[in-house]
Amino acid sequence: MNMFVILLTASLFYLKSKNIIFKILADWFPLFLIFFFYANAGLLSRAFYMNPLDDHIISFEKKLFSSYYPCINLSETFNSYWLSEILHLCYFSHILLLYGIPFYFYCNVSHLAFYQFEFAELFVLLSAFSRMRLFQC
Repeated sequence: MNMFVILLTASLFYLKSKNIIFKILADWFPLFLIFFFYANAGLLSRAFYMNPLDDHIISFEKKLFSSYYPCINLSETFNSYWLSEILHLCYFSHILLLYGIPFYFYCNVSHLAFYQFEFAELFVLLSAFSRMRLFQC
């Protein structure tokens, strides 16, 4: 799969001057690689640390919260349909921020603004992702 992504990336950037479809795909492909990096996070983490820290985090949470789990207890306490929908919308908003703002720049403002925003977004996300996976903090 990794080799396929590398070959697809190289071919898209080679063919982007030949056709408008390839140009659009090459422009948006780096943003869609965020899903690929997220899917490979566990493999990358185990490449550096054979024992994941999940057990340590779970035991710390059990010591900290005992039998009280905030996510479950608060959802039972504040059992409201509209509050739940608003919180789901807030959770979904990261998709709108990741892809909605670049789409606006791409369609309405300028391609330069799109490329600058895409670079900044990928730089921040991938540097945070790399730091988190390499240093496990």
